[in-house]
Amino acid sequence: MSELTQPSQNLILRPTERGDVPAIMVMVNAAKAMLKADNSSQWQSGYPNEYSFYADIDAGSSFVLCEENAGQVVATASISFGEEAGYSALISGEWAYPEEEYGDYVVVHRVAVHPDYCGQHVADQLFLALFEVIIQQGIRTVRVDTHRKNQRMQNVLARLGFSMSGEITVDHDPLDPKRLCYEKLLR
Repeated sequence: MSELTQPSQNLILRPTERGDVPAIMVMVNAAKAMLKADNSSQWQSGYPNEYSFYADIDAGSSFVLCEENAGQVVATASISFGEEAGYSALISGEWAYPEEEYGDYVVVHRVAVHPDYCGQHVADQLFLALFEVIIQQGIRTVRVDTHRKNQRMQNVLARLGFSMSGEITVDHDPLDPKRLCYEKLLR
């Protein structure tokens, strides 16, 4: 496993504001193009769209990683607190950190990095900053799902110490709804 990149002093995590959505959509559209080039159906059916992000903002679950001085949004993700229907039963595998034993979990969704920052481990920095938010809420278990063809996200998750637990299905991808599920126990 490669060494984790520590959060950069010049990048800060903050709650997403409605005015950030155009910058987020630049990142999301670039990610959709990369996923399409990888022959992945992930994010190819109109999801996520700007309304997904407005809903996250309204729920207080959306975060952006920004350059501290310039304020440019360089990455985004949403944290879903509380039980998620799709995560209640894996279609294969089993959770290493079940709720009954480890308590509540969060799910990180809609991770995207600005195309100018790809390859610089910004997603690692985003997750490390999100972990601090999650820990402050008293939660130790983090779950993430991704398409089997999304090797970039799988690499990020491996670097961060996530382990694959199984598969779920999602309702927003009619072409290939299966997703690999990963989880990590925070300190």
